[in-house]
Amino acid sequence: MTNPTGLTISGSGTGSITLSGTPTGAGTVTFTVTPTDAIGTGAGTTYSFVVNSGVALSASTLPAGEVGLAYTQSITGTGGSGAITLAVSGVTNPTGLTIAGSGTGTISLTGTPTTAGTVTFTVTPTDAIGTGAGTTYSFVVSPGVALSASTLPAGEVGLAYTQLITGTGGSGAITLAVSGVTNPTGLTIAGSGTGTISLTGTPTTAGTVTFTVTPTDAIGTGAGTTYSFVVSPGVALSASTLPAGEVGLAYTQSITGTGGSGAITLAVSGMTNPTGLTISGSGTGSITLSGTPTGAGTVTFTVTPTDAVGTGAGTTYSFAVNPTVPSSPPAPTVTALSPAAGPASGGTTVTIVGTNLNGATAVMFGGALGAIISDTPTQIEATSPAGDTGVIDVWVTTPSGSSSLVSADRYTYIAASPVSPPPTAPPVVPPVVPPTSPLPPTVPPVAPPVVPPTSPLPPVVPPVAPPVVPPTSPLPPTVPPVVPPVTPLPPTVPPAVPPVTPPVVPPTSPAPPVVPPTSPVPPTVPPVPPVNPTPLLVGYSQFATATDVGGTGTVTVYNADQSVAYTATPFGASFTAGVRVAIADFSGGGVPDLVAGTGPGATNQITVLDGKSHQPLVTFSPFESTFTGGVFVTVGDVNGDGVPDLIVTPDQTGGPIVAVYDGASLGQGHVVQLARFFGINDPNFRGGARTAVADINGDGYGDLIVSAGVGGGPRIAIYNGKSVATNTPTELMPDFFAFESSLRNGAYVTAGDLTGKGYADLIFGAGPGGGPRVLAVDGAQLLSAAGSFQSLSDASVSGATVADFFAGDPSNRDGVRLAVADLDGSNQASLVVGSGQGAGATVTAYTGKAIVANPEAPAADFSLDALPAFQGGVFVG
Repeated sequence: MTNPTGLTISGSGTGSITLSGTPTGAGTVTFTVTPTDAIGTGAGTTYSFVVNSGVALSASTLPAGEVGLAYTQSITGTGGSGAITLAVSGVTNPTGLTIAGSGTGTISLTGTPTTAGTVTFTVTPTDAIGTGAGTTYSFVVSPGVALSASTLPAGEVGLAYTQLITGTGGSGAITLAVSGVTNPTGLTIAGSGTGTISLTGTPTTAGTVTFTVTPTDAIGTGAGTTYSFVVSPGVALSASTLPAGEVGLAYTQSITGTGGSGAITLAVSGMTNPTGLTISGSGTGSITLSGTPTGAGTVTFTVTPTDAVGTGAGTTYSFAVNPTVPSSPPAPTVTALSPAAGPASGGTTVTIVGTNLNGATAVMFGGALGAIISDTPTQIEATSPAGDTGVIDVWVTTPSGSSSLVSADRYTYIAASPVSPPPTAPPVVPPVVPPTSPLPPTVPPVAPPVVPPTSPLPPVVPPVAPPVVPPTSPLPPTVPPVVPPVTPLPPTVPPAVPPVTPPVVPPTSPAPPVVPPTSPVPPTVPPVPPVNPTPLLVGYSQFATATDVGGTGTVTVYNADQSVAYTATPFGASFTAGVRVAIADFSGGGVPDLVAGTGPGATNQITVLDGKSHQPLVTFSPFESTFTGGVFVTVGDVNGDGVPDLIVTPDQTGGPIVAVYDGASLGQGHVVQLARFFGINDPNFRGGARTAVADINGDGYGDLIVSAGVGGGPRIAIYNGKSVATNTPTELMPDFFAFESSLRNGAYVTAGDLTGKGYADLIFGAGPGGGPRVLAVDGAQLLSAAGSFQSLSDASVSGATVADFFAGDPSNRDGVRLAVADLDGSNQASLVVGSGQGAGATVTAYTGKAIVANPEAPAADFSLDALPAFQGGVFVG
């Protein structure tokens, strides 16, 4: 016998040989069987057969699986004899797995396990020889990788955010990968490729943050988890600043929070000097400041908001409580004159009896200044100046105002024998355009109804110079009264015909010739353009807007790109009388300060706010407290010190007074008046005035351009800035009309270098009731032609026009307000215009380049609505 491994061959010596057992080794089994009987022993027979190898399965073990990870394995049989089939039995816990192929030659395990545990089953092979022993397989399905956070909490703009994501479970080391990140502004998502993902930072933008985290372990890469959470806007407090208070005046303000997430509570901390004020509501949703301040100083406190997401940064409020403004002493009154008459040559000592006369700054005999000899509270002695024969009023001006005109203040100039023949020219100070017939000196005239002009609107296309229609009387000489009253003078009755406006009816007799100025300032060579344009020529890179009567009391200061620099309520948020604005760097801080003036219907007041802190630098009333006709404000360097000065003029019912204040002093919180005079040479006019400043003659002093106000013709007077700075105003050239002389709406005026030539152009805008016409002229050319023209439409100044167009909506008939600003950083001023009353609150801007490129229809740089739905007009500055 050979190789009977595992086999037993038994029965030798008997009548039966048996082979039995289970072969354990492959090979060839050989043995010989020899028979013996009674006769004898026969020949032996040799047997030989092959023992083949058993069926072998392709996998002896199977790898572990993991919940959530796809699993694929196969089992096949080799060896044996003939075809092999595999049978599966005893399957346990194949959740999510399919074990297929039983009865075939290949068993397959496929699917994604859904449950952790141990998978067990047996595979039994069968071939041509028979069925072999089964092999039992067993492998572990471990839990999948679990991320530490299934969702992430919401965030909020301005609040620090920190969250971590880690992985647990799985098999072996875990790494996490981040993908698909959107809108993580202000947040950092770090740790991709490690075992921990971190989200840190402070969101700066509201929105939804989204990203996906995908885990990988020793088994494989799992499904990613997408995270998404909202970043809500931060809590916004209702007030960014608080208005100033005043000792003795009740103060009420509230602060609430909006935005954020969930309920908002506000906490107050760090209070200083709230004397007389109660700051209540800490820990609630509304902070209230109420009470009556008892001491001046600065009130400071911090409000910190908290919402469902967390606690935000605190906002510190600081506002001034100003001392009580002392009431002004009463204005003077005049009750008697002695004597009440004197020679027209002047020189009479006149005793003026009345009340509150002490501290007099001027005694005016009509339009001329008398010389004060002495004054007491009840009596002034003054010397009368020369005057024209007839009855005039004598009024007294003190720091508290001017006396009202009454019958007791009338003084009669008596004619004296002439020393020389009477002059052939009109007197030195006649009205701008007198009425067609003289007014009786003692009979109070009655105001006629206002008659609109026959053609108030300029043509849509800027007109060709029309023929000159001679006025009923010549324009007056250019020497103004020496010192006007400190404040506009309310007459006892309005004049029958506003003297500043010539009547529409043509004259019945030829007009006398125009009287030339007594001492004209000779034209000078235009200034040499500076190397770098200054705000005095091109304006500032900010501009201010404020609504007219009926709007809000809010002033908005815009940057050149129309973003809002800040807002302010200089007269309180509830103020509705309209605000007039200008900007200039009085304080030298490199940022323009804000000037605000009250409109009609409120006591006149000027407030200057610091451009950086937005707190008041100074507040004062330029005219007497009883004047409520509104004020206009403009800025420019009149005294040549390099700091813009402030010019204030009255509006409705005010005289044509121009008051000039030193800008450097305003920047230090002081009010210093440089000059005060009648800008339009007609003290009886009660339509106010509007002004602009531009150095026309190149002497380094800003010259003063004055325009008549409401009810007046578009008459323009230009004063030498150097003479204004010394309070001796002298005109540079004879007065002229900016638009048609028949118009009765005055003109708005500003100045700036539109062309980049290095000196300012004069820019006029139609007054209330007119179309939005803008006319810009070269001031240097006007100066060169001084005395040769009465209107800008005259042929002698036809070449001075820089631009002539309609600004904003050409269909508007409410005039156009003007300002210059540096909108493009060039050496050319840009023009900013505001719509008039009844035309909305639209602000439109034109760059100097656009105006020069198309003087008749420049392209607008931008247009914005300062107060949507408001129709009452907007002022710009």
